[in-house]
Amino acid sequence: MASIFKRKRRRPIPVGADIVTNKKGLTIARWSDERGRRLTAPVTDDGTMIVLEASKYTINYIDHEGRRRTVPGSETKETTKAAAAEIEKKVYLRRHDVIDPLMEQMASAANVPIDQHLREFNNSLQRKGTSDKTVETAMRHVEQFVDKSSIDSISRLTTKTLDAYVVCLRNQPARPSRHEEDNASNPRMSARTVNSHIRSIKQFSRWLWETNRVAADPLSAVKINTKQEEKDRRHVRRNVTNEQLVHLIATTESAPDWTWRLGRPRNSPTVSVSGPERAMLYRVAVGTGLRVSELANLKPSAFRLDATPPTVTAMAAYAKGSRTDQLPISDNLAAILRPWLAQKPEGRPVFTLPRRERVADMLRADLERAGIPYKDAEGRVFDFHATRGQYITSLGKSGASQVVVQQLARHKDFNTTRRYLHLTVADGAAAVNNLPSVGSKKPAPQLATGTDSRSAVAADLQHTHRTNRQNIGHHATSEKYSGGGNNRLSFKGETLKSRMRQHKNKAACPSGLRERIANPLANANRRFESDRGL
Repeated sequence: MASIFKRKRRRPIPVGADIVTNKKGLTIARWSDERGRRLTAPVTDDGTMIVLEASKYTINYIDHEGRRRTVPGSETKETTKAAAAEIEKKVYLRRHDVIDPLMEQMASAANVPIDQHLREFNNSLQRKGTSDKTVETAMRHVEQFVDKSSIDSISRLTTKTLDAYVVCLRNQPARPSRHEEDNASNPRMSARTVNSHIRSIKQFSRWLWETNRVAADPLSAVKINTKQEEKDRRHVRRNVTNEQLVHLIATTESAPDWTWRLGRPRNSPTVSVSGPERAMLYRVAVGTGLRVSELANLKPSAFRLDATPPTVTAMAAYAKGSRTDQLPISDNLAAILRPWLAQKPEGRPVFTLPRRERVADMLRADLERAGIPYKDAEGRVFDFHATRGQYITSLGKSGASQVVVQQLARHKDFNTTRRYLHLTVADGAAAVNNLPSVGSKKPAPQLATGTDSRSAVAADLQHTHRTNRQNIGHHATSEKYSGGGNNRLSFKGETLKSRMRQHKNKAACPSGLRERIANPLANANRRFESDRGL
């Protein structure tokens, strides 16, 4: 049974309050507040505190699961009683399975503003340990979709709304690049960027379903067209030859410092990276396949050059997969790193790198100095992340197994590793040349042709028949010898197969019998000779 009451709380007696007794015989305090309103409140029995009542009623009830609940009511007693009766009615219906609590929760979520759902979705992503960059990208995509589509509740999140939004995305101009030559060929948003928006929106839609805010995922029927990404690739990476890579490192070794500002204002402090340090950075990147964030946080303690084999450790805090990986490095690279690391202070990163975009500009300047084109005739580029593809492709060319290449690339799926393998036709030709030869120097066997007008097959059948007849002559009687339609030969009322069962030892079985049972042409041979009078 639901009950209503007003909450009471004790407070000190206000300064200047008059303590009097009313007509009912209760001791009360009278005072005026800062607004000049005249207030009264009963005084406790000890006369030290006053008792204040809340302005609104509170409803107390027991829900369908047996737990005590309290909800706020209204300022009038009659309205609060009516609300308590309605709550008690719903509890009864839930308890008897007339109302589904899950459906009621979904109906309540439909009335919640979309902004509150977005805040809770953001909290859910951060609780899972998702990186800040991933959370920021997903929330930007979803908030842009909600804003452009004028969605104020989750009930308006439909496939039709998303389709209209995708059409608008494909007509939007692409994000401008820092290099003017890259903007001319990319007037519209790429298919991969559009699919990234769709994935974020579908992730939000699935989260609504998983948290029981909607009965079904409203965007489950939306499929992402990954084939369109292959047709509309804007940033295709390539590898450079070993000669070009050696030349790049050699020219960078003697190159001047590369300087950048730490902020946008022109008076911001600057940081410089020397040529030898950049050359060592390229060696480590190509020799380990580490990403920019992992290279920027490498410390001397991450290298174990005296181990067998030498290794480098990528910490989970800076790795893309959020796990610590230990990678082997070549003995040649370890020998080059040993004197260089000896000069680095402990506890500090061995490389001083700018943010990711500026690292790409740094490599681009070194490529130009070495005379290596950043973009080739086919539009493929060699940026800093392409060094990871250079590393994985070198592993593939070295003859390492698929499992080893995937393990060193630190990919969960080999399909991801395959994207980094840039093998050429020459690499395929080298593999084909290692296949075993299918040619044979032995002459082909010659088939018998026969010496008379009969065919070679007939001559061969006659020879086989005469030989077998001689071998089984002491077992068979000529007048009892006959052939059946199912390759069954009778010897005095017994078939060859029954005769064979009597010979427990196969070695004791006449060879003629074995040949006639194993050779399905035996009956055909006999019929052929009978027709020809042989």
